[in-house]
Amino acid sequence: FNTFSDLLGASHDIDARTQLSPFRGLSVGLSWRTAWSSSEEIDFRILGEGDPIDPGDPDDPDDPFRRASAPGDIERSVGRRSGSGESTVFSFGGGYRDVVEAHVARYQRDSGRPPTEAGQIPSEFLSPTGYAADFTSILSRGMGAFGPNGLFQIPVPNWTVSYSGLERLPLLRAVANQISLQHGYSATAQTQFATIFDPGSRTSEYNGQTFASAAALAEDGFDEPTSVTVNERFQPLIGVTFGFKGNIQTSFSTNRTSLMTLNTPSASVYEKTSRDLRVDLSYARTGLSLFGLRGLNNNIRFQLTALVAGDETSTGLPLQQDVLNLLDDDPETGFTPTTPQQTSRLQISPQISYTVSNQVTANLLAQYERTDSEISGQTNRFTGGVSLRILFSN
Repeated sequence: FNTFSDLLGASHDIDARTQLSPFRGLSVGLSWRTAWSSSEEIDFRILGEGDPIDPGDPDDPDDPFRRASAPGDIERSVGRRSGSGESTVFSFGGGYRDVVEAHVARYQRDSGRPPTEAGQIPSEFLSPTGYAADFTSILSRGMGAFGPNGLFQIPVPNWTVSYSGLERLPLLRAVANQISLQHGYSATAQTQFATIFDPGSRTSEYNGQTFASAAALAEDGFDEPTSVTVNERFQPLIGVTFGFKGNIQTSFSTNRTSLMTLNTPSASVYEKTSRDLRVDLSYARTGLSLFGLRGLNNNIRFQLTALVAGDETSTGLPLQQDVLNLLDDDPETGFTPTTPQQTSRLQISPQISYTVSNQVTANLLAQYERTDSEISGQTNRFTGGVSLRILFSN
């Protein structure tokens, strides 16, 4: 055959932001974002003498694929597509157990449907599309769906909030010249998809019934999700900044992030949750004369950052097995026992900066980090350094 291929691709990114100040001292930032991309590879062949002819379906007047009917005609194949989409979403309120229970509810809802003439029940039970749909319905909420087979979310706003002005309170006025509160929330859902051409692999058997997904009923390929990732971040969950009189400033923040990824071909889930507490302290002293010389100042700045963090990771949570266990066994014991891997970190970073003049600056910094992991044990690392900058100018 004389064959050739055509590769088509497209990407889109929509980002919107706004800042609101309902009253003095309060600032609210809102952001929406959605991005999606896809690529499609289409094969063509020029029919030659003696080549077999595929006339297509003569009873289907809406057949979208061009079929070759004579030597010299060009025949177009079904395109192989792949791509991804990502949107800002709301992700609070659900977890892995809720995803399992949602898929069990899908079976209970669909098992009573009348079968087709082939004896199959149209349902996404135990299918990659069904897993992805239940995963996103529990862990990510948008304003609707779009894209191939509704795989992507219409975005909802994420936000940052800050409030300043607490230093005006009588009890705080004497010790602080600036106090502010911060809070931030962001979450994204990303879906990867690809076209499959093996409808027979998308039927499943359970309890004497055969379930056929939309992919199994499609004749010319089906755009199916291959993975879904939901990333939620409270950064900070709560943050406070104090500017004390005497050039001392300190801030406290606690952050939480969670990441869940569904691999649809293996029906398994990866989950990681991280929490940390961060403290920053700084002190600055400026305007000190050096050796009584005018034009030379000894400006000193000390900074100290301390971080305490912990990670909890679960790898390969067996979604399909837990669904079947929950259908077959007692609900309290239906979940496969797993032991999350725990990791903790302690990090301390002091830094001292000296500015002798506009031309001479020196920095002394150090960092100590200790990591405790159930897999690799305890590791300690210390780094440090000195930098000196001298600026020559006419």
